[in-house]
Amino acid sequence: MLGAVLVSPDSLTPMVVKIAEQYNVEPALIKGIIKQESNWDVNASRYETKLGDSSWGLMQVLLATGKWILGNDKLTISDLVNPAVNVTAGTKYIAYLLNRFGNMRDAIAAYNAGSPKLGKDGKYINASYVDNVYRNYLMYKAMDVVTSPVGMSIGLGAVALVAIGLVMTNKR
Repeated sequence: MLGAVLVSPDSLTPMVVKIAEQYNVEPALIKGIIKQESNWDVNASRYETKLGDSSWGLMQVLLATGKWILGNDKLTISDLVNPAVNVTAGTKYIAYLLNRFGNMRDAIAAYNAGSPKLGKDGKYINASYVDNVYRNYLMYKAMDVVTSPVGMSIGLGAVALVAIGLVMTNKR
């Protein structure tokens, strides 16, 4: 890889919206996952010790997951760092998880850990990850409302709701 290649959320918004709509997923959720996974670094990669594999790109997709979810056995790492391919794979995967588990927080937990695993305390084993993605989702959702022409009249209310949502934590 060439190193960090950061892009702004605004520059990718049209692509994210198009792909999210294709899979019936809120664009704010995709942006929230990207923020948490790669902080908008197109070339991000991370070695997953427990899996003996690496995750790649904006949404940190494992090559095996990308091949499976896209139905393409010839998919390469170079393909996965392409923003359109990566966001398509990540979005299709989160759509699958949303359908499988039926709620956003379980789907977010599974995106990170393979399933929404709970600890003995009844909280997700990756609660910090789930909370961070959910907060990012709320932030991007509020930003989308505030920046839309119709949303200008309700923007402050949406920002207040997000502020309340950031203070409140859902244990599951």
